[in-house]
Amino acid sequence: MSSDVEPLSKKVVTGSIWMIGLRWSMRLLGFVSTIILARLLTPDDFGLIAMSVLATGFVLALTEAGAAQALIRHPDPQRVHYDTAWTINVLLGLVAGVVIALLAPLAALYFDDGRITGVLLVTALSTAIAGFSNIGTADFRRDFRFGRQFLLQFWPRIAGFIVTVTIAVAWRSYWALILGWLAGSIAQLVVSYVMHPYRPRFSLGARAEMLGFSTHASLSSLAWFLEQRLDQIVLGGIVRPATLGLYYLAGNLAEMATRELVAPISPVVYSAYSRIHTDGERMIAAVRKSVGAAALLGFGASLGLYVVAREFILSVYGPQWVGGVLLLEILALSALGACIRTVTLPLLTAQGRQRATNIASWAQVAGLAVLLPLAYRFAGGEGVAGARAVMEIVAAGVSMTLAFAPYKGLLGGVCRAFARPLLAGAAMVAAVRTSQALLPLDPIPSLCLNVPLGALVYVFTVLALWRLAGRPDGAESGILEQLAEVRGSLARRFQRP
Repeated sequence: MSSDVEPLSKKVVTGSIWMIGLRWSMRLLGFVSTIILARLLTPDDFGLIAMSVLATGFVLALTEAGAAQALIRHPDPQRVHYDTAWTINVLLGLVAGVVIALLAPLAALYFDDGRITGVLLVTALSTAIAGFSNIGTADFRRDFRFGRQFLLQFWPRIAGFIVTVTIAVAWRSYWALILGWLAGSIAQLVVSYVMHPYRPRFSLGARAEMLGFSTHASLSSLAWFLEQRLDQIVLGGIVRPATLGLYYLAGNLAEMATRELVAPISPVVYSAYSRIHTDGERMIAAVRKSVGAAALLGFGASLGLYVVAREFILSVYGPQWVGGVLLLEILALSALGACIRTVTLPLLTAQGRQRATNIASWAQVAGLAVLLPLAYRFAGGEGVAGARAVMEIVAAGVSMTLAFAPYKGLLGGVCRAFARPLLAGAAMVAAVRTSQALLPLDPIPSLCLNVPLGALVYVFTVLALWRLAGRPDGAESGILEQLAEVRGSLARRFQRP
């Protein structure tokens, strides 16, 4: 084993902790904001927000350049690469803003709601502003300085949170979210230049090198957006805004398992994969730990959310959102596949196999395009949610097969490691269902009882199965080692005179 394996492994773990901390800090702000908005606004208002996210997201995905990812992957980026990447971002941000503004009247016709026109015009401005952000901050991820990355994303979110909550309380209008997004974009622009000394100049000197990577990034980004939002796009043209609002909220909650626990690992493992993608032995070790950690965190969170879906919605958002309970239960299961793809797709990108990523992603989009209308015809919104869950799990299997193909025995080893979190998740669901049946409490007491119960059962079962398996080197051992290091550090600090 190379002498620098441990330092890199430690950087990956430390970076993952920083990024998870960032996501949970941002989620806490977003969670509080959503609770306030859900109590002040209606499902109809959330349906309008969903429409704007869909219309804007499509354009942003189409104009995604992947400039930061190209810089991270580049072995020795020079000034011209940074200037070119920044220039590409600026141009695409302006183009995206103009396209969103032009699409506003068409979106109003598709969704049959004229309110979306003004919303998209403000969103277009936010998009154009974001394109001018300092590309030099890509160095934070290149150099594993994820503490700086934390602050870079945290302060703009604070600004957006303050604006959103203030306007929501004062106006009780969906404009709270829209103006909060605008405030966040402005804050992001300012903070990026305060935190990094790079000062850009317009240049396209490295356009061939940057655009070669960016073309694949744009296709991947568009495919990823359609994978995640095609179900909402289909529903948006059929159902009332209130129904779309229920589905939108349920979908956002269901994604918590990947977005808040597993997604933060993705930029960290991409940085690591990019450094060692030519070293097969080190890649196998890194992939086993990263995918194992994704399964350990994602499976527990997804199944946990599934089993307390009703109590969670009634306790946190109120009875007006009860129509989203079944949707949340179904969509929570889709995260079982999504959390695995979150850490396997960066491996394909680091290997330079963007074409394989695009083919797999577009195949899933094609499958969804066929299944979703049929699912809605036979089972309504719940059928659409079920079709998405099935496709996510199938896509996870395909992405692992493609990404692990160059490494003999890796796919089988990873699949065997999945048994522990899956069995632990089943034990958790059984324990919580039993508790709910024996103690039929009101939503809030039930949630307070069953969340810690489920967590304890899950953790205990995972550790017991890991010990029975002979304590193999994997996600469990990596997490325990990190906890031991933290405990030792704290012990030494308190022992100082």
